[in-house]
Amino acid sequence: MGPRLIATVVVLLALGAGAAYATTQTAASGGTNVCVNDTNGLVRVAQGCRDGEHPLTIGGGGGNAQATQKGTFTVPWGETAGAKQLPLTGVTLSGRCETFSGPFGGEGASARLFIETPSGQTMDVFPGPFNSSPTGVSSILLPPVASFFPGMGTNGGTTQHAILTANGATATITVGGSVDPDSRTCIYLWQAVETAN
Repeated sequence: MGPRLIATVVVLLALGAGAAYATTQTAASGGTNVCVNDTNGLVRVAQGCRDGEHPLTIGGGGGNAQATQKGTFTVPWGETAGAKQLPLTGVTLSGRCETFSGPFGGEGASARLFIETPSGQTMDVFPGPFNSSPTGVSSILLPPVASFFPGMGTNGGTTQHAILTANGATATITVGGSVDPDSRTCIYLWQAVETAN
């Protein structure tokens, strides 16, 4: 081995050790901030995310894997969209903007969060579906966070919560939102905190 090659190997080993130490330090002080690519799911360590990425915090002290995510999505009336898959539980969160006929005519809408497991898997979720067991379900539709009633106005300001276990992890989910009758959309703001069981 020549002196130049040996120097290169030493520098690379030192950089690798420094990066490992920095990651350990970041995780020990509350987690590692990463950015997840919305298209392909690739992850990179960073404090600030680029367009087409969303932030995720991984880790924390004590050796338990933990992930915190939050985001927004807008869904047109009558559609289910904005799917975001959580990394530890594997469940997908989507906005469902349900439409209905108003009591005095016209079309109204309700903003609801739809939670589903990957195909062939189940979850235990609370609060459970009305009049049925909350264990071993593959999906759940939370109550509305906001509604628009034609001729009566918009009802909003509620926040819905769910706690679920799936894929060896537990997630606590919070969602709020609004309905915009002018643009005929439902707007959601959500947050999920996951911990490995």
